[in-house]
Amino acid sequence: MRGRNPMPTAVKRREGNPGRRPLNDAEPAPSPDRPPCPQALDRYAKRRWRYLVRELEAMGTRAHSDQGTIAAAAAAWSQWFRAEMCLKALRETRACRLHPALRP
Repeated sequence: MRGRNPMPTAVKRREGNPGRRPLNDAEPAPSPDRPPCPQALDRYAKRRWRYLVRELEAMGTRAHSDQGTIAAAAAAWSQWFRAEMCLKALRETRACRLHPALRP
C-alpha cells in the first residue's frame, strides 16, 4: 500500500504548499479554454450549460475536457425541467403543451 493519492499541483498551490516540498512543474494540465456548447442541446439545456460553465469558471475548475460531462448534466437537467413543467401543467389544466402524449 502506497498511502494517500498525491495531491494535484494546482491544489497545492491554492492551499499554499502545506508540505513545503518542491512542486511538480511538469504535471500535465488540462486546456484552460472554454468548451463550445453542443448544438444538439435544446434551449433549456443551453441555458443550464451557460450556468454550469460560469460556475466552474468561478471555482477555477473548468477545462475543455469537461464538455461531455457538462453536456450530459445540462441535458439531464433540461429533461427534468421539461418533465416538471408538463406535470405542473397537467395538474393545473389536465393538458400538456410540451408532450401531447400526456393529454387525457
